[in-house]
Amino acid sequence: MSASEPVVPARGATERIAFAGGVAVLRSGSIAIRPSRTRLLGPAIEGALAIGATVAIATLLPVLPLWALLVLLLVAMLLGPIAVLGVVYNVAGSSVLVERAKNSVRYQQGFLGLGIGTAELVPFWRIARFELVSSDEELLTSGERQELVEWEVRLVKDNGRVLPVAAAVAPAPFADEAHDRASRLADALAEMTGAAVEAPVISAGEAPTEGAAANASDGDVVSDSEERRPRRRRRRRRA
Repeated sequence: MSASEPVVPARGATERIAFAGGVAVLRSGSIAIRPSRTRLLGPAIEGALAIGATVAIATLLPVLPLWALLVLLLVAMLLGPIAVLGVVYNVAGSSVLVERAKNSVRYQQGFLGLGIGTAELVPFWRIARFELVSSDEELLTSGERQELVEWEVRLVKDNGRVLPVAAAVAPAPFADEAHDRASRLADALAEMTGAAVEAPVISAGEAPTEGAAANASDGDVVSDSEERRPRRRRRRRRA
């Protein structure tokens, strides 16, 4: 990214970045993490069941027994409002909302709150930094690298509390692409809030240089990821 290239889209422009289970919508004055449109499938099925139950009650009222009518009525009464709430949340709601005008990051309520009720409010001045954390540094129990790599963007408050923002997941051969998406979001957040971005020492798939390994004995070789891993675990316990 060149120095002249803006991190946040120009006024009136919108950029969308796909993440696991959601999409980041970048605008000049706000950044929102919204649910993916694929999550509309559940509310659509619930709405179809509610409509079907209503139609069955209207058309089969003279022939159905009372217990069957009660079951259909309960289905319509329960699934109907739930489907409407789910559709509204997945279309207009968001889980994280960053607003330049309000100088705050809001973690919003989910399903029943339609994504508009505030679950946690973080003013810009309470943000210590943003972190880019890669799961590629963590090996499986067999000692092999993971097949899927996750790059997660995290917000770290001034009291040490860690709040997740979004995560990009990709197969190991495409880890760089997931890193680019997460890095793009982290840069936009940093530009809007004024906080710094702390990137991991070793990027996804990158190994220590041969020169560093040659200059150390076998018993003294410790990778950067091993040095950072205990510090990250301490952060999780504080959170």
